[in-house]
Amino acid sequence: MILSEFDELVLTLRENNVIEVFDAIVDIEYLNLQSVTRLKGTVSTGDTSGRYFANKRASHGLLSASGLGRIWSYLDKGLLAVHKSNMTKFCLTYDDAIYTCSKYFDSGTECYIEEKGGRFVILRKRDKKVMKCAVNYKPPTDDLRKILIDAGVISDEIN
Repeated sequence: MILSEFDELVLTLRENNVIEVFDAIVDIEYLNLQSVTRLKGTVSTGDTSGRYFANKRASHGLLSASGLGRIWSYLDKGLLAVHKSNMTKFCLTYDDAIYTCSKYFDSGTECYIEEKGGRFVILRKRDKKVMKCAVNYKPPTDDLRKILIDAGVISDEIN
């Protein structure tokens, strides 16, 4: 999954799309945090295992290499925006999940539904990647754009 996000980062760097570059870097950090959480159980800023901080240093390096090093202090806000968006990937009803699976199937992607915590998760069969609900998914783009404006990286006029 991280390789897929890294490919997205390379593509957005070529397109010089600052918002999508930030999104890709935050996605990589989000996946890093998930792997640390799986290894350790929970992650907090007080985690002294070194692994969490090593991952944060890697993300700082990606930000610096992409020319976005000055927004390092905004990374946590980006993580919250991506997490909020990721929570909208889940379908709220079984009917929404069936509809979403049919859309993916029509585009050649096999998937299946799992119920978790009263929500319905669409998983791609080949790698169990969580797919986006076709009904209520909200991308983090607007929130990430606001973070970059607040950071002074882009102006309010940039789309």
